[in-house]
Formats: sequence, structure tokens, C-alpha cells
Amino acid sequence: MVERRAGWPHRLGLAILALGLGLMAGCSRPAPPTNLLFITLDTLRSDRLGVYGYDRPTSPNLDAFAAESVVFTDATASIPTTLPSHVSIFTGLPVYRHGIRRNGQVPKQPLHTIFTLLNDQGRATAGIVAAKVLDGRFFGTDAGFDELIWEPGGEGIWQIRAASVNEKAAAWLDQHAADPFALWLHYYDPHEPYDPEPEWAEPFTGDYQGPLPAAMSVEALSALNLENGTADLTERDLRYIDDLYDAEVAYLDHHLGEVLAMLDTHGVRDQTVVVMVADHGQAHGENRHDYWGHGQFLVEPSIKVPMLIHVPGRAARTVDIAVENLDLMPTLASIFELDTADDLPGRDLGPAMIGETMPSKRVRVSERRTWRKHPDRLGVAIHGGDWKLTYFGTQKNHTYHLGRADGEGGIDGEDFFSPDGPEAAQITRLLDRIEASARAVDDTPLDAETRAALEALGYL
Repeated sequence: MVERRAGWPHRLGLAILALGLGLMAGCSRPAPPTNLLFITLDTLRSDRLGVYGYDRPTSPNLDAFAAESVVFTDATASIPTTLPSHVSIFTGLPVYRHGIRRNGQVPKQPLHTIFTLLNDQGRATAGIVAAKVLDGRFFGTDAGFDELIWEPGGEGIWQIRAASVNEKAAAWLDQHAADPFALWLHYYDPHEPYDPEPEWAEPFTGDYQGPLPAAMSVEALSALNLENGTADLTERDLRYIDDLYDAEVAYLDHHLGEVLAMLDTHGVRDQTVVVMVADHGQAHGENRHDYWGHGQFLVEPSIKVPMLIHVPGRAARTVDIAVENLDLMPTLASIFELDTADDLPGRDLGPAMIGETMPSKRVRVSERRTWRKHPDRLGVAIHGGDWKLTYFGTQKNHTYHLGRADGEGGIDGEDFFSPDGPEAAQITRLLDRIEASARAVDDTPLDAETRAALEALGYL
């Protein structure tokens, strides 16, 4: 389905933009970039990429992109669930401000995003998404997209591969690359199920002859979280599941190389800011919960994300300070010289991107998804750098866990929690805001198509 934003008069906006760029060209201050290509990478762990230290050949194209970009080595997602994380990324708001905590939830208030600002300045805008959970119904009419394109190519299909996203991106750029644009591309391949095509799987799975199938379905991966769900699997079997995930990442990386080449084809690489960021990561059982997946527990593999920004004319750089993916909204607004609300909690990372000193965020907040029938079942993590305090439960029944980087098992391992500690006071204040936000949930009934999609993708 293609959702269109009705009636925006682009010609006036583009004329104003062109005049502004022309005037700035005569000044010493460089003009802001013309275009934005915003790429979100669903369910991509940062530690499965060469640029983040992985030793398997999963990401040659992304690594090459990183070599000319600013790479943030310590970025955290606001929530490890697709729709609410994208809302935070695009609006710059934490979950307790925008209130979206699950896929299938319809915003009660308009979502003013970075695309709203760029569209209002005259750019053609579009989003091309790879999963039903991000179709136009869940962003509303004020999110800034002239078009929000979800075209599955058949009934009962709830996700599409990177090749299909690229086909649609190529067609859109053929029509719009000659004028200022802002394009969002969403890729879903590392998400469950793990079903890479054989030519992509074989270099990673090798001669595996175990009991697991050539593809791991959503149901099979979810079953790993049942009691004794991995009891009958060997280390080689578990590595095979990792292999399938790595193959999906390699397939995605190949198509990222293709879409970046499209910028060269149209001659707009030097006018285009390119962002690559994951909405969340994916746990593979390497934590105290033996948890596989994302959304339920706030363990590091599910909330640590790759985040890279390329700005034409700026030097490549590695930035090691702690950041959040909601910092992208104010950062991009600054790059494009756009005005944002004064109360955004995210930071403009521009100074760090040019080598100036910026402190790490004192604390970062991640929430877990909620469920329609249990909106009071909350989960939140406060990340303080070398410590992380996690809360799960309801007001009547809850647990805390304080992990330290130097403790046994790392920050998701040994528990140091004390109700008298300073971290407990921080999370108590935060929970008051989170619980108030959670009580204002949206109870719009799910239509049959959305329910079927959420069930197939493992969200119900």
C-alpha cells in the first residue's frame, strides 16, 4: 500500500530552498546538504559487523561506508521493538514521551519527525518499508512523508527482502533524485525468520549436518526461550543459528552496497547525508536469561546498535562517547539547519562529529515492549556507562537487577542491586513518568490483517 500526504505545494518550497542555498553559497559558511538518505536496519546487532570488530565477512559494503563516515561505537536503542523504536529515532522522543510501546499501536497524537521538518522546507519525502508493522497507519498523516510505501507483492506476505526494497528505491530515485529529497529505506532481513537463500547461507553454515533445518522459522526461534528449549542442542547447533543470522546480515550488506551505488548513478552522493542505524539488536542466548530475540529483556545484544552518519565534506571519525539513537533527530536538524522543539531530550552530536570534546550521556534509558492485555507490565533499563539498572514487572510484583561492567558475567550478569543505592532513586523517579505514560495506552482494535501480520512476525 502507498500512503500519500495530500496537497503539499513542493514548487514553492523548492524555490525557497534553492534561493536559500544560492544566497549561502556567496557566504563563507558552507550551505547545508541537499538530500537525506535515512537507512534503518531492523534487528541488526552492532557486534556482527566488521567495523565493530567482527571477524567474519558479513559487512564489506557497510565497512567501506564506515571508512568515510562518523561511526558511533556505543549507541543504545530506546526500545528493542520495531515501531516504537522508529518513532523514537524519527521524533527524538523517548518512549515515555511518545507512548508507543508495541507494534500495532496507533499514535494518539501527530508524530512530528525529521521528515516533517525536511518536507516543510520543500523536499520530496518518502519511506519504503520492508514489514507490515511500519505501514502508513502507524505513523499518521503528519509524520512528513509524501509517500509511505508498503507493497508486499502478494496477499499474506508481511515482510519483503532487501532486493525488493532496492527495486522500489531505484524507481523512486529515478523520479526524484534531480530535486532535493529525503528518503527513508527500511530493511528487515536480519529479523526472524532466519531463512537466507542457499548461496548466502553456505559460506557461513559450511558442512553443518545437524538436526536443525535450512531455515529457522519465527516459531522455531521463539521455542528456544521455552523451558529447556536449547537442552537438546549442541554448541555446533547453536553456532549454526548464529551462522544463519550472519548470512542474513551478509545478504543485507550486499544490497546496502547497491543502494549506495544508486547515489553515484544519479550524481548526488556529494549532496546527500546518509544515516545507517539499527532500531534494535538481537539476543542469541548469551546472557543471564538465556534469551533469544528482542523486546522481552533489555540485555546488551538487543539494545546496542550500529549508528553511522556520512556528511559530505566531513572527515571520517570514530566517536566513543555513549549516545542514543534518538540523538539522530536533533543532530540531523542541526546539519540541515532546521528548528526543533526546545524540549527534545536528545543531543546534537555535531561537535563530536568534527572532533570536539563531548561528554558521554550520564544515563541512557531503554524500555521493553508492552502487551495489549497487560499494559502495566513494564520493563526499563537505566544505563550509566559501567553500570545498568533494570526493572521488570508491575507495581505489585517486580524485580530489579544492577549489573556492573567489572562484575562476573559483565553488565548483564552478577547482581549488585541495593534498594538504598543511588541508582534505585534514579529509576524510582523515572518509573513515575513511565507508569503515567503507560496508563494512557491506545486501545484501538487490531484489524484482521494487522493481527495476522503481528502473529506471523512473532509479536502476538
